[in-house]
Amino acid sequence: MINMLLRWTVCIVLFTAIALSQSSFWVPTAGPLRISVSAMAINSQGDVFAGTYTRGMYLSTNSGGSWTQVNNGLPLSRIYAIAVSRANWNHDYIFVATRATGVYRSSDKGASWQPAGLADDSTYIESIATDQDGNLFASSHHTWNNISTIYRSSDNGHTWMNIDLQNPLVHTTIPFILAPTYGKYNGSIFAGTNWGVYRSVDDGITWGRVVPTGSNFQVNSFAVNFRGDMYAAATDSAVYKSRDGGLHWDKVSVTIDKVVSLAITPNGVIFAATYGSGVFRSLDDGASWQSLQSGLDNELMLCLVYVDAGPYDTYMYTGGTGLGVYMSRNSTTPFSLNRYDIHFGDVKVGQNRVDSIVVLNRDTTSLTIVPAYATHSYYSVKPDSAYLNIGESAKFYVTFTPEWYGDFNGTIEFVNTANSTPDEVLVTGTGRAPDTRIPFSDILSYGRVYLGHYSVQSTRIKNIGNDTLVFGNMYTTDSVFTVYTDVNTVLPGEFAEIFVKFTPRVHGPYSGFAVLESNSMSSPDTVWMTGFGRGYPVVQMNAPAEVKFGHLKIGLERDTTFSFTNIGVDTLWIIKFESNNSQFSVKIDHSPVPPGATRNFIIQFTPFAKGETFGTLYLHSNSLQSPDSIRVHGLADPASNIETLEGVPSEFVLYQNFPNPFNPSTTIRFGMPLEGGVRITMYNQLGIEVAVVTDEVLPPGYYETHWRNSGLPSGVYYYRILIKSVRAWDDQQPDPPVLTLFDQMKKLILVK
Repeated sequence: MINMLLRWTVCIVLFTAIALSQSSFWVPTAGPLRISVSAMAINSQGDVFAGTYTRGMYLSTNSGGSWTQVNNGLPLSRIYAIAVSRANWNHDYIFVATRATGVYRSSDKGASWQPAGLADDSTYIESIATDQDGNLFASSHHTWNNISTIYRSSDNGHTWMNIDLQNPLVHTTIPFILAPTYGKYNGSIFAGTNWGVYRSVDDGITWGRVVPTGSNFQVNSFAVNFRGDMYAAATDSAVYKSRDGGLHWDKVSVTIDKVVSLAITPNGVIFAATYGSGVFRSLDDGASWQSLQSGLDNELMLCLVYVDAGPYDTYMYTGGTGLGVYMSRNSTTPFSLNRYDIHFGDVKVGQNRVDSIVVLNRDTTSLTIVPAYATHSYYSVKPDSAYLNIGESAKFYVTFTPEWYGDFNGTIEFVNTANSTPDEVLVTGTGRAPDTRIPFSDILSYGRVYLGHYSVQSTRIKNIGNDTLVFGNMYTTDSVFTVYTDVNTVLPGEFAEIFVKFTPRVHGPYSGFAVLESNSMSSPDTVWMTGFGRGYPVVQMNAPAEVKFGHLKIGLERDTTFSFTNIGVDTLWIIKFESNNSQFSVKIDHSPVPPGATRNFIIQFTPFAKGETFGTLYLHSNSLQSPDSIRVHGLADPASNIETLEGVPSEFVLYQNFPNPFNPSTTIRFGMPLEGGVRITMYNQLGIEVAVVTDEVLPPGYYETHWRNSGLPSGVYYYRILIKSVRAWDDQQPDPPVLTLFDQMKKLILVK
């Protein structure tokens, strides 16, 4: 029988009330008297509805000062639960759950009632609740099989959908459905059952069991405080608490008897009605409880409703078995706050924002507040104390002054003589400021950079704050470094590229900082730079501007040694030492030449063509004035390696050279019957003269000469003999003609 009595719905609303007096904590209202009140609810106009076991519904529009029976169209069936759904801006729907007659609906504050379905002689509608989306939920208990069914209506009870399919609640007898006080709680609705708490996130289609810590027991009521903590009343003489939206539950207190109903005031005071021990109150979130039995005729409680009726009146109503309706005026919250949370929003770091709280003494004695303080250092409250006579109020100013960026929550605590624990106001605010971090590297290393050149490197800086970053002055501690960026502002979470240019002026190491000033919390940011100004090597030739080799026979070689000194500040790297005349060449060690060191080199003159020849040697290096150069000069005389053979030919003749092909020298033979000037020359395949083998006057006879290659590449060449007449020593002609006596060419092959 007790299980059948433990059905109710709890609502917390606001309405305007008239003043009543009381000496005990509880006083009876004007009715209904001496009957069992099983459910109570408040509509949006502040009207109080009370459902009974045997006399239907009662309505009070004056804070319990008088009651009217409102049963037009409603059978005098047992009322198990009441739910209020807002129809539009000026009126509500009132729904009642009955025994065996289904659900009834009223849209005129109970003046008339219409059936809203689910009527069945063997079915008790034991709970009913609504959510903020307009969905209506009902739980029925079938007496013939002791099984419960869940229904949902989205059209104010005109049609219902059975949501039993694969619903775990169909195996749970006598479920109590509640969508929490503020509608869906984080998108969820909850069911209290005799197997603990079930949760649905899809409007009751599917359910998941979230049983509080402990054994299986019946959960009868839910309530939510201003912090969002959920409380559940249970039949194991306990109250359970969830801080994570109903996913996990912890036991916070134990009373003597079954807890059947909960109500929570706006400042977090918890009231618990028990079936057998009356009403209890907790001022510390359920950690401890105080019995409030003064004025009650019995302790078989069934329901609770809390009402804040304006700045000077608050009411707690309770109903029970054979009790009717009792109320307690102002004793529920002797310490009254005009608000229980302050949201400061965004405040820039270093600035502040002020808001206020009004405290009213609703007690029957004077009230002392000392101290009033903030639990977070970014919040402050003034004044920090107050003395209030009965009915007096005081204003406290709360200032939010963030010193850092981020979300900052705290409470304003009012330690007072009315309660054993401080009343509090939740304060929230966001400090707005940019902040910076260089996530990759705050050191830039440039290595060696040549004087007159520059190098640019960069790093990235991230705005890790929650406000726009604005750059200010940027500078470096050494003027060889220059810092700049392409952007002036950076949004939260984004990056800016910071560039630093290094332009060394003198040879040697450099280091310094780039300083980045901004509105960042960590300003100024710094970047460390290191680099080396690399001076150039300088070549000083220890040789004359022009090297003269004098006369040298064709086919011979002449060497001369000179040097140069690196008089610069950096190592000299020799790339190549080349000549623009193949008769001159250079031999040199190509290893690096440190500053101050001297390097010898050999110039070689190997003439292969008669006459005067010029050239230039070029030293290519990393010197700033590269290439350095030396002029060279030489005179090539004909070779003297002509040998005279026996006999005199009867005609001019040129023989094929031998060996042929040859490397590196070959022999050329020829014969001449007359005296003449003999010139033997070499030509490449383009017809260009590349060497003079001999050029001198010879008497008649046979001769041979040896020609040695010097510097010519492999290939096909041609040698030509040209013999011209010469003037006899006793010739008296003033200008005798020069005659060509013999002219012939043959091919030879040079291989290497």
